[in-house]
This record gives sequence, structure tokens and C-alpha cells, in this order.
Amino acid sequence: MRDLGIRTNLEAKGKQRERALQILVNILIPDPTFQPLYLSDKATVFDIFNQGEKTIRSRLEGYFGKDLKFKVRQPLWSLIDEIKEVYPGWPEDWECVDRGNGPELVRVGGLAD
Repeated sequence: MRDLGIRTNLEAKGKQRERALQILVNILIPDPTFQPLYLSDKATVFDIFNQGEKTIRSRLEGYFGKDLKFKVRQPLWSLIDEIKEVYPGWPEDWECVDRGNGPELVRVGGLAD
């Protein structure tokens, strides 16, 4: 019975990572027609998005609201881990909003600040 709890926890973490990966892909490639059907564990941003690093950083900045100097030449899972270090709980606890000064990432529930 205990193993089932561990497996359930791992499955939940896996679904969270899948959601984070899908959001990252949506940021870079908004049109689902051009999104990859499969990503390997070693896939990097450059494996799915054939634009230059400047465009990649611009799209990430458009979502996160500032240039965070993420290492884009690493596996997507590592990039997600790096994002989560800066934004603990992302994407579950964060939302991209535009309050008139450009987009910024805020904690859910913090919109009334």
C-alpha cells in the first residue's frame, strides 16, 4: 500500500512537470500546429524552436517579465528546474499578468496587491 502512495506522488510530480513543459513549449511556439509531438529527455530549446537565442530570450522575457539569464542551451527539464529555482511553485502558483506596464509573473492570489 505504501508503494502506491509513492507512485501516486511521483505521478503527480510527473504531471506537474508535463504541465510546466507544455507551458514552456506554448511560450516558445504558441501555434500548436508547429509544436513537437515528442520530446526526448535530452531535448533543448533549440531542438524544438529553430529561431535564434535572441528570439528565445525575448519570448521568455515576454512571459516572465524580465531577462533572468536562464541557460537555454540545456535540456528542457533542467531549464524548468532553473525556472522553478527563481519562481518556486511555478507554474502552479504563478500567473502571467499585464497590469499596463508589460507582462509580469505574479503569485496566484497576489493580483490585488
